[in-house]
Amino acid sequence: MRKILGFIIGIIGILALAWLVYFIISRVTTAPVGVGGPKSTLPTLPTLPAAGTPEKSVAAGQIETLSDEAVFDYWIASSTQEIFYVSQEGKIAKVNAGGQDAFLSEQQIGDLNFILPSPDSQKVMVAFGSPAQPQFSVFDLINNSWTPLPLEIKSVAWSPEAKRLAAVIIQNNQTNLALIDLAKYLSDDVKQKEKVIKVIIKNFALKDLKMDWLRPDEIIFTDKPSSLVMGSTWRLNLSKLNFDEIISSGTGLMIKWLKDDLGLKFQNQKSSLINWAGQTINDFPFMVLPDKCILQSEFLYCFLFTPANPKTNWPDDYLQKSVYTNDGFYKFDLNNLTAPELVFDPTAAEKIIDAANLKTLGNKILFINRYDNQLYGLEITTVL
Repeated sequence: MRKILGFIIGIIGILALAWLVYFIISRVTTAPVGVGGPKSTLPTLPTLPAAGTPEKSVAAGQIETLSDEAVFDYWIASSTQEIFYVSQEGKIAKVNAGGQDAFLSEQQIGDLNFILPSPDSQKVMVAFGSPAQPQFSVFDLINNSWTPLPLEIKSVAWSPEAKRLAAVIIQNNQTNLALIDLAKYLSDDVKQKEKVIKVIIKNFALKDLKMDWLRPDEIIFTDKPSSLVMGSTWRLNLSKLNFDEIISSGTGLMIKWLKDDLGLKFQNQKSSLINWAGQTINDFPFMVLPDKCILQSEFLYCFLFTPANPKTNWPDDYLQKSVYTNDGFYKFDLNNLTAPELVFDPTAAEKIIDAANLKTLGNKILFINRYDNQLYGLEITTVL
């Protein structure tokens, strides 16, 4: 009886060991589903068709890590082609190729919301604190100094020439749209400071919005993205002070202006190219998030992914970092958005990428990988 019992226990032990080995192997080989943060396994590339164009883009070199620290956001100085970034701790640094990054400000800033580099790249505005009522401060890269902006400001945008600000500002319990002469505000002359704010529209009705001042006489206002509320886009003519709705209400509205007459829109779970008037030029047959794309040499480069969970609330879950994506890097011909060409396969470099905030620097595509918040560069060449 004891022999039989021992034999049974032995069989059970072998089965348990076999199940444990199977469980471990299956965990190692299963591709991540893209929810909840970084995984140790490599992703499956999006199932997308390859384009049959005569030109072919390829990654000329290996993917390169550019920043010493985790990056909150970054920008490129157009005149010097230098890369600057705000770290996750709020410090300001310049990327030093081949050496340690140079920190221009060691001051730490908590609760970062977003940054707005000036069009001339000589200043950067940092929004921090409560997202409902952020505080704004300007860092000058010429003299490495901070200047806080009035606490009454709720949202702000740089003018194209970088000398003025458009601001939604609360004055005497009234919300107004105003223009701020930045040179006068930064002046040490007290009398000059008293003349900096010029109200152009009183009782301004648009709130909780993003502003884009891309042309001297026009400002674009877009509601902040959420699938839970209806968002639209309006254009203000500064000469006539009249509004035109250029994108009607829809859920989850996100817009990135690739240049002043071409934008990428995500709305109602659909992605499309739009012109300056908000009219659709071409639709994508799959999901494309605006912040994952950049225009270079009349081609659109995007990090694309296949949504892993049909219950994901786009774009809210993504913006709140409760969902991460597994991206491949593709190139589009603007006249054919149905057949992107694979340019870079992250799995070949043993990387998992969830790319955001793409910019171009020469032949390089720069981006932040949301998995580790490092700044990366990828060189692209065109082969005929």
